[in-house]
Amino acid sequence: MTIRRFLSRWRSPARRRGAVALVAGAAGLGGVAGHFLGGPAWLTDALWLFAAAVAGTEVALRAFSALRAGSISIELLVTVAAVDIMD
Repeated sequence: MTIRRFLSRWRSPARRRGAVALVAGAAGLGGVAGHFLGGPAWLTDALWLFAAAVAGTEVALRAFSALRAGSISIELLVTVAAVDIMD
């Protein structure tokens, strides 16, 4: 697969959201499995943080874009809440 073909597929919102959901879901399930199967705590936490970062990146980018335009959007509120929960 060429880079141009890969990028054209990635620009499709449906494919991008599907890939994000797949990667974030797999990382989240890995974190849950690690938690219940007695895996190392650092690995479980890393998988959950990775899942949250992957899933929340697009929302956070829209939030900061709206904030730069002078608007407080629901995406910004969700991003602030998600970052606050991780503390």
